[in-house]
Amino acid sequence: MFGLELLKKGVIWRVGNGKQIKIWRHAWIPKPHTLRPGRSMRSCRLKWVHQLIDAESHRWKADLIRRFFYQADVEEILNLRLPGKDEEDMIARHYEKTGIFSVRSAYHLGVARKEMEMGQVSSSSNTDGARPAWKKLWKIPVPHKVRIFA
Repeated sequence: MFGLELLKKGVIWRVGNGKQIKIWRHAWIPKPHTLRPGRSMRSCRLKWVHQLIDAESHRWKADLIRRFFYQADVEEILNLRLPGKDEEDMIARHYEKTGIFSVRSAYHLGVARKEMEMGQVSSSSNTDGARPAWKKLWKIPVPHKVRIFA
């Protein structure tokens, strides 16, 4: 069940023509913590992503996006590359460059999620580059081969 939950958490829509993606319901914006947009800044009747795309030029309607989305979402949406021709939207795995599910990516997502729930961050994934657990390990007064084994 935990694996199924991880699979669901990492699924994202890759925007093609935007006709299958619901703006406020589906995961389609690649952000670190959530893949969905925040709530609309004002009342919005737009429902589908294709309504945010200019059909002629295949570009985002930036003024429309700025009107309804918060700035953080605006930047992410406008950075999404749209295909030059009319391609179908597709479902992919967000945490893999290839978009294909792998046990490795699910494992990393699961570990990160557990650490967030426990309020910990693994020493290897600190964004500031600090690795306190490793520093403590290398300072322990034991033979070098024991530290390497650990």
